Amino acid sequence: MTSLSKVVELCEGGLRVPFAISFREEGHQYEIDGRSVPSVTQVTDQLHNFTGSHDATAAMERGTAIHKACELFTLGTLDWTTVDESIYPEVQTYANWLDTSKFKPLLVEEMVGSKQFRFAGRLDLFGVWKTGLALIDWKTGGEYPAYQFQTAGLEIALKEMLPVAFKVDRYCLYLKGEKARPVRHKDPRDRSRFLAALTCSHTRRELYP
Repeated sequence: MTSLSKVVELCEGGLRVPFAISFREEGHQYEIDGRSVPSVTQVTDQLHNFTGSHDATAAMERGTAIHKACELFTLGTLDWTTVDESIYPEVQTYANWLDTSKFKPLLVEEMVGSKQFRFAGRLDLFGVWKTGLALIDWKTGGEYPAYQFQTAGLEIALKEMLPVAFKVDRYCLYLKGEKARPVRHKDPRDRSRFLAALTCSHTRRELYP
């Protein structure tokens, strides 16, 4: 069995999590084996303050609504009559891309984490695309270099949760405009930079609990 087919088999029905991982909406808090850990976004926020603008709350709520609609569409359960007109363009852009890209979803909005490095996050989309595996993070706003470290962190967590070696391409999928735009992240330094930021995050938590 090839690594690709093995990954597909392991993802059927959702990930078999090798440790206890949970999320509390209050405070946007992840826990691994009952211990609080930073999220991927909290780690990379040190490199770019994504939530620093005055309208961050509204933008985050809008992004959450778009993510939920994209998740439901991917699962084939979206009721288009429930999609607010304010987010309809982005959701339609995603729907068009998924219909035409021949992407085969394996996981959607899946919680992932690393017990080894002590962090967690949520994977937007993972599956088979083109000739291999692809990890995709949906984006509805601007394009920032630090997004490369987000996808690197998600890759680290995903690979820890799947007990098989495999290669995966990382993308951000920008949903602005009528045509979705996938941007691939290929810098080999992304992993080490994410882990460096994670070390800072853990240090801050120890110094200022």
